[in-house]
Amino acid sequence: MAAAVPTLPAIAQLPELDFRHCSVRYGVDIRPSDCHVAGASLPSGPNLETYWTSRGHDEAHTLPWSNTFGQQTLEGTCTLMIELAGPLGRALDRVPLVPDQIRGLAGYVIQECPGGGDHGHNIGSAIAGLGGYATLGFQNIWDWMERSSLFLSPGRAGTTQFSGSRFDYITVTVQHPLQTSRRAGDTDIHVADKVLGFTRQLWDSVNNQYTKDWYLGLGEKLEAKVAEMSPDREDINWWEPVASGRRVEMNYRCLDRVDGPAAVDCAKLQYQGFGEGTTDLDAGETRYFSQDTCAVAVSATKPVRLDWRQISAAFTTLFEFCVDDPLLPSKGGRASFETDRASGIFSRKAKRNREGDITGLNALPDGSMVNMWKHSGDASSLSHELAAVLKGQPPQS
Repeated sequence: MAAAVPTLPAIAQLPELDFRHCSVRYGVDIRPSDCHVAGASLPSGPNLETYWTSRGHDEAHTLPWSNTFGQQTLEGTCTLMIELAGPLGRALDRVPLVPDQIRGLAGYVIQECPGGGDHGHNIGSAIAGLGGYATLGFQNIWDWMERSSLFLSPGRAGTTQFSGSRFDYITVTVQHPLQTSRRAGDTDIHVADKVLGFTRQLWDSVNNQYTKDWYLGLGEKLEAKVAEMSPDREDINWWEPVASGRRVEMNYRCLDRVDGPAAVDCAKLQYQGFGEGTTDLDAGETRYFSQDTCAVAVSATKPVRLDWRQISAAFTTLFEFCVDDPLLPSKGGRASFETDRASGIFSRKAKRNREGDITGLNALPDGSMVNMWKHSGDASSLSHELAAVLKGQPPQS
């Protein structure tokens, strides 16, 4: 009789302010059973224990920790990783953690992503064995910001230097062994946007003008950092200083009056991809992609040549900010090229008119645009729907 597959217990829900994110960027076709086997050697215990960040200690209590089921035979489909993340992650030599809490978080990620639980948008059940991650301890970031002690003076342009905390947060990541390790807690653009969201909430919550200006300065720097990051990059930490001389030319806008597609349909479209090689568009030409309710139009105002990876990068940014936000309803979105820096949520011109703009990844060349909206399902109506979306109006079914 075959031995029973060990199962990690899953926590019922994440602590307040923590979040999880499932994405094809962490792999597909991951078997949950492989992940449970990979995590079987995680320590257990209900009390705080010391975890070390340098070698020379018990490996089970050393971060980062990772294990791949079937690593020697290449038969496994799951790598499980536990990492200390955030600006102080590399400066601390030890952190206090509860082993059972880590095991529960690992079980939760396995359940929600490769296990297909993903109750927020059901993406996990749409694509078999999706990878992803969850955070633990993100409350610490909020606490820093509420004390106004995490950044140097907002007047110091181009810095996102943190100070003043003993502990950051950890991430538990499930990914396919063939995927590049992404250090989700430091480099995933969703984490950066989450911190930016904290800044917006705190900016809204205070009346003192000095404090309000302080959070405005923080938000502008974080917004610039989000602009520098990319969903497909794994080498930019959200908390590092903003690169000097960065010129933002892309504008990502969530369209308030345009209904967004179902996240599950966009996830399927993302998984299918946008072809290979390059696509040439003449002035006035549009190329359409659709999957059930998810419609995407790639347009040109002058002759352009687009690499499929550019289309995918712009699509991913719109999808993750406008459609797959766990706290807000899905909206249509637009990515366009602008020669001047676009107004973001924290720009001084737009700070009292927060329409959901996200200035981000420079994916597309000058003269190109990507629009996303909720599709009626009738392929013959795509051009009529796009005409309405370009006017900022909901498409007529």
